[in-house]
Amino acid sequence: LYAVYEKFPLAQGKEHNTFTPGQETILYAEVDNFSVTKEEESYKTSLKISYEIRDRSETKFQTEFPPIVEKTTTPRRDYFISHRMRIPKDLGIGHYNLYLTIEDTQTNTFGEYFIPFEVISSQE
Repeated sequence: LYAVYEKFPLAQGKEHNTFTPGQETILYAEVDNFSVTKEEESYKTSLKISYEIRDRSETKFQTEFPPIVEKTTTPRRDYFISHRMRIPKDLGIGHYNLYLTIEDTQTNTFGEYFIPFEVISSQE
């Protein structure tokens, strides 16, 4: 259903996909193969987006965005999501996966993708 830019932005002097608690980053995804329905004089796209941060045993943090429903005068061919997020301050040091789920609510289809990352001490 979608593609995700696989690399988090690199922070100066830090390894790739390494963050500290409370650090701000950007969650970016490009959505492909979504449906567009014709309605009278417009075209409708409807997506539901959520993400979770998980360690090996359980979900540590999750959020769901309000549904995105857009009506345009021409059919959409592409779509992207850009969301500023903070690594939760109470997330302990360790390895995690960020799971992004995007659902096309018009067809009840969804895609899920994950990106591994590490939380390190802010003093490193």
